[in-house]
Amino acid sequence: MKERILLLTHFNCNLETWHLKLPTEASKVRPPCYRHLSMKAILALEDGRTFEGESFGHTGTTTGEACFNTSMTGYQEIITDPSYRGQIVTMTYPLIGNYGVNPEDAESSQPHVRGFVIGELSPVASNWRSRQTLPDYF
Repeated sequence: MKERILLLTHFNCNLETWHLKLPTEASKVRPPCYRHLSMKAILALEDGRTFEGESFGHTGTTTGEACFNTSMTGYQEIITDPSYRGQIVTMTYPLIGNYGVNPEDAESSQPHVRGFVIGELSPVASNWRSRQTLPDYF
């Protein structure tokens, strides 16, 4: 079975997300946060491996250095941290987006990552501080 990945790529200060389709009945049902998933996208690595998925947000092309982060929380801080500028960050924790986004947790005024790879995007942002979902933030 193929792994599920989501990728947000940064291009001209806009972000898009890619979701790898799974050949299961569950993958045919989309919760509200996936309403923007519609366009086919490809993640191509330097060694020739490619991963197909679906994107949402701004379309475009980008490049960056791949790295990973093992944090269970703090995705908004990672996305807006200037030390990640130019990198495609892979989160190892499987569920991202479950507590949403709020202005108080940003490390800077804009995203600095060129890409953001996650295992699964949470269909619900559940936190009293949340002002928007992760997909709406991008």
